[in-house]
Amino acid sequence: MKFSDKQLDVISFAKSTKLAIFAGGAIRSGKTTGQIFGFAIWALKRGYGHDHALISQSVESAMRNVGFPLIDAFTDLGIKCWYNRALGTRIIFRYQGRDHNIWVLGAADAKSRKRIQGATLKGLLIDELCNIPEEMWNMAQSRMSIEGAKIWASYNPESPAHWVKRKLLDNLDPLDGEVLHFVMRDNPSLSQAVIDRYERSFTGHFKRRYIDGVWCGASGLIYPVWHEAEDIPGANVKPIISVDFALASVFAALMFRRDVCVSEYIYDARETKTRTEAEHAKAVVTWAKANYSSSIVGLTVYVDPSTPLSFKRLLRGEGFNVRNADNDVLPGIVTTAGRLEYGQIQIGDCQHLKDELLSYSWDAAKADIGEDAPIKMDDHACDALRYYAHSTGKLYRAMGNLKVKDALTWH
Repeated sequence: MKFSDKQLDVISFAKSTKLAIFAGGAIRSGKTTGQIFGFAIWALKRGYGHDHALISQSVESAMRNVGFPLIDAFTDLGIKCWYNRALGTRIIFRYQGRDHNIWVLGAADAKSRKRIQGATLKGLLIDELCNIPEEMWNMAQSRMSIEGAKIWASYNPESPAHWVKRKLLDNLDPLDGEVLHFVMRDNPSLSQAVIDRYERSFTGHFKRRYIDGVWCGASGLIYPVWHEAEDIPGANVKPIISVDFALASVFAALMFRRDVCVSEYIYDARETKTRTEAEHAKAVVTWAKANYSSSIVGLTVYVDPSTPLSFKRLLRGEGFNVRNADNDVLPGIVTTAGRLEYGQIQIGDCQHLKDELLSYSWDAAKADIGEDAPIKMDDHACDALRYYAHSTGKLYRAMGNLKVKDALTWH
């Protein structure tokens, strides 16, 4: 396998006397690959005879991003290695006649620190450091009491107010650590065409973070650039509908034909009266029939997964193909912003949606504490737009082949 110079810097950290290395920057920049092979080589040369840990936001993400590729790396180095869920989730590698544990831990909240409390570790791998709670980091690094212990951590930048930058990376001396900045060109497995595709896929502060690898805050409009449709597909083109359900506030439904938002159904119960689920379902049917020249039977309708099951049943009873939208908010905003800016989704005669787009903004108070969050006000049509954009156009990231044929070349 060919490594870039920056990846080799991470791998050679195995020989460093420092405690920690933080590989951060752009997405798909090869930092995790360097981290995996650096740890594997170090574990066989310096880390055997002790326990280690792999931490990510969840056990699933830990194994997907690092764990299974790490097993491949050990296997390619001629080391027997396997995944075991008995007595705790762990990766086990057999070396010099004994088994060594790499405990795999999820860290979704502050209470997760209890999972590692009391452990004694020599090696620590952290996947996506910015996604784990500060309390987990504090507990994990306090477990590294063995002479020669080492920490490998990867991250994508977030807000400058995030604890990782403010409390950790800006104050590395007490920890005895170093930082390596990665860009996409540090990943030799990416072609220029793939890099260009990623650069076109992100906008605004997400582009600064994910492509340039820069710490920057979220501010201003969430969707600052969008395009009015020049050509409206005819009423004979089969549409897709997305719905943001509400009874006591704003019920919003949008209709898309060939990625053009051609019509909207908006009902604000705050200005009139509350409707029942049955009344909303009937209104959606009437609206859909008025905007589609064929039968509505079989039309796909994306809804927020939290939409009441009873309402979904009403829509299915009318012949709609009701599907739960992907409601992962920040990834959905990333996808939606990119599709809007590059004209992959265009806006027709939908005035309520346009009004929301002109005011849908990031929450400055949340940004001050390092969080990205929209202001939850007048956002129902924007939510319906996100359900459609993300559910029909999610980004499928290219995954590199983490195989190696030659290693263990240093002593």
